[in-house]
Amino acid sequence: MNTREFAEKVARIVPELHMELFRRIPVTASREKLTFPQMVIMGLLYGSEKCKMSDISRRLKVTKSAVTGLADRLIHSGLVSRTRLKDDRRVVIIRLTRKGKARYRKFNNFKLKLMEDVFSCLNRKERFFYLSMLSKVMGNLRKSRKR
Repeated sequence: MNTREFAEKVARIVPELHMELFRRIPVTASREKLTFPQMVIMGLLYGSEKCKMSDISRRLKVTKSAVTGLADRLIHSGLVSRTRLKDDRRVVIIRLTRKGKARYRKFNNFKLKLMEDVFSCLNRKERFFYLSMLSKVMGNLRKSRKR
């Protein structure tokens, strides 16, 4: 199979794979209905103590107003808090609340369990090979992004 044929097959499979995985992730584990972009923001916040709204905007490659809209809904749900720097009121900092951390942990545990189930059909050698291929592809994507 040449690279073009491979690309065509991957282009058909990957979106279907993402949709199937997305269908299995309950983003409504509690009363608040969270969207996938909101969960991404919570993931970024979970990995750090706090984030500037502008940093989140840059990392997600979306406008600051889009991040503000997503953050506002998270704040309204009590999952995120917002503060401004005292020495520069233009800088907005958001962080997960205790409730937000618990909610994200619950989501992440479910996601890990889902990945275990999905990849249980692969043996140890196949899992290692799959990870090495994903790492190689990610390296290529990062390299091409820097050009």
